Amino acid sequence: MIPEEFISNFRNFSELKFLKIPSTTNDECHYDLLEVSDEDGEQFSIDFCNTPYLHICVNRNSKEISEEMYKGLKAWAKENCKMGK
Repeated sequence: MIPEEFISNFRNFSELKFLKIPSTTNDECHYDLLEVSDEDGEQFSIDFCNTPYLHICVNRNSKEISEEMYKGLKAWAKENCKMGK
């Protein structure tokens, strides 16, 4: 959940395309970022894929991920996912 005033300052904002996608649990808070260069995608991830912007869906409600949860997820991803950093 990134406030629009923050994301609108992101470089190449006018070229970003978000697609609302259904999740396997039918939550309505999921979006894919489309047609973004590797460089912009990496910078977007650095800028926004962290607290306080990351949320998880719990029973169709959005819950902000705490700093402690984020560190745990990041460690898990590093051990279990090729893309985890």
